[in-house]
This record gives sequence, structure tokens and C-alpha cells, in this order.
Amino acid sequence: MEGDDPDDRYHMAAAIAGGAQSLVTWNRGDFPAGFLARFGLTVTDPDTYLCSLLSQSSHEVLAVLARMSAGKRRPPMTVIDILQALERAGVPVFARRARSRVPGHSE
Repeated sequence: MEGDDPDDRYHMAAAIAGGAQSLVTWNRGDFPAGFLARFGLTVTDPDTYLCSLLSQSSHEVLAVLARMSAGKRRPPMTVIDILQALERAGVPVFARRARSRVPGHSE
């Protein structure tokens, strides 16, 4: 495995051994894209990855958000609340796009 950080090398090895298609990280610079491409592995940030999932499987993503909302008790959270929390956590593009697909919600 290429790279200076042993922890990053473990993550790369696990992704390759597990047959992953994407390695999702905020730390993209620590994961050599050219090296990983030889194993069919792309490196992407969480916002881009979630946007891709949303565009490919929007009904499933919205269903997961609804299940997350239904399970929130302390405090209770709506799907919009969850998306606002995700926006604050660093996935603003995904949160905005998902919010626009929530039935009955308009920006």
C-alpha cells in the first residue's frame, strides 16, 4: 500500500480486500487515487458520495431518512431536522438536494 500513514494503508487494504468500489473520506489527499484506481477503487468525499446515492436511488435514500426520523426520540427529529444536522455536519449539497425531494417540503 502506498502512503505515509499506517492507518490509511489499513483502510486502503481493507477496502481492496473487501471489494469496495469507493473509499469515502474527508481526507482524500491521503489516499492516492491513481494507485487505488488500479484496484477499481475511487476516493470520494462524503458529500459527493451521498449526492451520488441520492441521484441513483432517491426513493431508498428518502426511505432511510424516514426510518432515521421515526427512530429519533430524544429529541424527536423530522426528516428536515436530520437533513439540517447533516448540513451542519458537512454534507450541505446532499442536504439541500435531499430536502428538495422530501414530499410536502419546499425551500
